[in-house]
Amino acid sequence: MVNANDVIDIQDDVPGVDVSASRVWKRVGDIMTRNVTTIDIEKTIADAARIMSNQNISSIVVVCADEVAGILTERDLLRKIVVRGKNPKDVPIREIMTPQVVCAHPDILLFTASKLMKEGNFRRLPIIENKKLLGIVTQDDISDAMDAIWKKVEDIMTKVVITIDCKKTVADAARIMADKNISSIVVTDNDEVVGILTERDFLRKIVAYGKDPESALIQDIMTPHVVCAHPDTTIFKASKLMKEGNFRRLPIIDNKKLVGIVTQDDLTNAMGLLVGEISPVTEERSKEQLKHAVNGGTSYMINEEKPIKSNEIFQDLVTHGVPGLYIARTLPAKVRERYGLKKTPILWLSRTKEYKEHINPVDLVQLGYVIREFIKKSDDSVVLLEGIEYLITQNSFEEILQFIQSLNDSIALSHSRLIVPMDSATLSTQQHSLMKKEMAVLENGI
Repeated sequence: MVNANDVIDIQDDVPGVDVSASRVWKRVGDIMTRNVTTIDIEKTIADAARIMSNQNISSIVVVCADEVAGILTERDLLRKIVVRGKNPKDVPIREIMTPQVVCAHPDILLFTASKLMKEGNFRRLPIIENKKLLGIVTQDDISDAMDAIWKKVEDIMTKVVITIDCKKTVADAARIMADKNISSIVVTDNDEVVGILTERDFLRKIVAYGKDPESALIQDIMTPHVVCAHPDTTIFKASKLMKEGNFRRLPIIDNKKLVGIVTQDDLTNAMGLLVGEISPVTEERSKEQLKHAVNGGTSYMINEEKPIKSNEIFQDLVTHGVPGLYIARTLPAKVRERYGLKKTPILWLSRTKEYKEHINPVDLVQLGYVIREFIKKSDDSVVLLEGIEYLITQNSFEEILQFIQSLNDSIALSHSRLIVPMDSATLSTQQHSLMKKEMAVLENGI
């Protein structure tokens, strides 16, 4: 575990990567909440509960002499106060807070922060510079910044859902939640969903007012009229629903039957599912000799109106033992049929959310992440990026130039190849000149 006075160094995670393009490599400093609510370590749990309830926050940073000393969450209150039957007025914060909090520098990459939080199993990351607390980033923030729009909720939902009858006591629910290590529980009445009970409900309606959880009924403090979704709901729509409704759990209903639940954590983790499914594979080995000796560690721009030569080079490489990734502007099924690619992963560069393996053209962060994760899995690979002109129309030339610049170092370090077909007639003289400085130019192929 990293102490609060330590910070994570961006250079340790992505050596040599150009992070000048903010939309390509966002930093936590770009999305952090700057006005962080804090509380002194000498205060009591009751003090913290009142502040958290009044400000509608699920955690509070604990400080000592203006330096981060720990963090106190709703889960700490549930497990260490309600379940153990302690009086919040008598317990100092230092006794139940989480000490040794992982912190980060504001320049750390968003993807690095996501990885840290996932591996460390925590949801809040204080941002520190020169021992001073600048802000905080949550998994909700990361989920907002990295929308996962290519899957349906049924692909990521938890199918075994813990439920409890609305007429049970709050203490009954607290014990189940602590035992099952869950932060919420779905409330039912005659097997129909009627509400949800969360750690925040305990904080606001039991702990903050000193009520007895053994006598309080779930139906009196639960959140009723819960928003639910169908299994076919896209992750994009689910994320939007949860953001607009300011809630973190979404029960999934099919024919009035509870079939699963999706949390904000699921949405955060979902952004890595598509990447995880893309493995470096090669096509059936060609008996012909390799025609195009394209050097590894190089980005190539091939000047052509249609990606004919680019596809010829790509197909030649993947049928001679080089794993390939095809980012297509054309429907992937047509690409496979046209070029005989049976195994090579193909992603569609499109706004069409109905197609599972697609990437939104304005999401340069996700596109860059997919490419980098792919080439990390192979020391020698090739990526064909079709539709650069389309990317420029959906973003701007400056953003796409920065995007290519940010990819170049990764291509060089992995000894991979980036092939970018481009019609120079669609660019101005200056734009074409700038692109030529970033990539080796092949006017007539190899």
